[in-house]
Amino acid sequence: MPVFRLQLFFKTLGINIIAFYSSTIFRSGGLTDYQSLLTSFGFGVVNFIFAFPAIFVIDTFGRRSLLLTTFPNMFWTLLGK
Repeated sequence: MPVFRLQLFFKTLGINIIAFYSSTIFRSGGLTDYQSLLTSFGFGVVNFIFAFPAIFVIDTFGRRSLLLTTFPNMFWTLLGK
């Protein structure tokens, strides 16, 4: 059950929610329906393309080492808020 909650948390925050509502967000930004759908498509294509370098980096360095090296940076940047 904790894994289900964690996945629900990830899906309702961050880039996934932006991708889900991207056409609505772009439409409220002043784009036409066609422009907002085209921009949403471009957003999805960029998201898809950059998944491959991310997979390569994760496979090369490992999740744990990446997580341990990025946590201190996340900590310091959150202190600045």
